[in-house]
Amino acid sequence: MNSRPAFILALGLILASAVLAWAFYASRLPQNTIEATGSARVKVVSDVAKWRGSIFRTVAETDLKQGYAQLRTDLQALKDYLKAAGLPETALELQPVSMEQVYQQNPSAPREQTLRQGFTVTSSDTARITTLGLDQTLMDQGVQLTTYSLEYYVSRLPEMRVELLGQAVKDARRRAQEIAGSDGRGVGALQSARIGVVQVLAPNSVEVSGSGAYDTSTVDKEVMVTVRAEFAVR
Repeated sequence: MNSRPAFILALGLILASAVLAWAFYASRLPQNTIEATGSARVKVVSDVAKWRGSIFRTVAETDLKQGYAQLRTDLQALKDYLKAAGLPETALELQPVSMEQVYQQNPSAPREQTLRQGFTVTSSDTARITTLGLDQTLMDQGVQLTTYSLEYYVSRLPEMRVELLGQAVKDARRRAQEIAGSDGRGVGALQSARIGVVQVLAPNSVEVSGSGAYDTSTVDKEVMVTVRAEFAVR
């Protein structure tokens, strides 16, 4: 009778039992490192604002030439408006003119097209941009204008991220110390750190995102950074 298969099976069972025994023993040993998540959050004021909108004219398809002329007149009114507000020409960025057919319920009605000129006005003077975006002066002058959004940004975000990371690691160390201290141990040197994405939030907001959040609706913001840190345990 060939005993080789039985021997191999028995040897496999012995090795498996040894591996399981070692895993159980290792799990009972004190851990050499500990992980903790830390965060840092700071209040900031936006230093860049953008006013996004468009001027438009709706005309019959037979009057497109006149519509473009009206649009150029409206654009000049917008430029004059910004100049009077003290903004340089470079603050205004224009998008190409688009044309969209107007839906008519009556199929026999004259066909119309809406000519639209999109624009973005950018400035570090957030208060001025807010005032311009909410003002009705151009519309009172007959300019057909739509405001899409008033957006606020923080230009110092890269520098702030570095500053906040140091604070987040300190917070993670405090948390790790609380955990290790419950077992009578201490926290040593930082071994590694996994940096989370930057979250730019509205004040008191908790709407964070795994891919990073950037709220542009408010002038006042809170910037938050998280870090998952691993420390030596002594």
